[in-house]
Amino acid sequence: MKAVLIGDRLTCAGYRLAGVDARLTDREGVATAFDAARAEADLVLITASLADHLRPDTLELAIRMAAPPVQVIPSVSDTANAPDVRQRVRRSLGVSA
Repeated sequence: MKAVLIGDRLTCAGYRLAGVDARLTDREGVATAFDAARAEADLVLITASLADHLRPDTLELAIRMAAPPVQVIPSVSDTANAPDVRQRVRRSLGVSA
């Protein structure tokens, strides 16, 4: 199975260590990289920050068709959507609601 990630430099570096074909691109080249990845991969991953630069109907159709499956993932460097680990731990321990 061939997985392709379209992402930023830091996210690509991490996924390359896991053996994923990680392709670094900028927002101007994201549409071309996305189409190329869909043509040759069994699974396409794209960071949310780059997915925002695709036409909404293009991304929605690709996700619905699932041929290949497309998943939007958070970027490693995106701290805006990072989970609050401290709060999760406190909640798991029953310290806070």
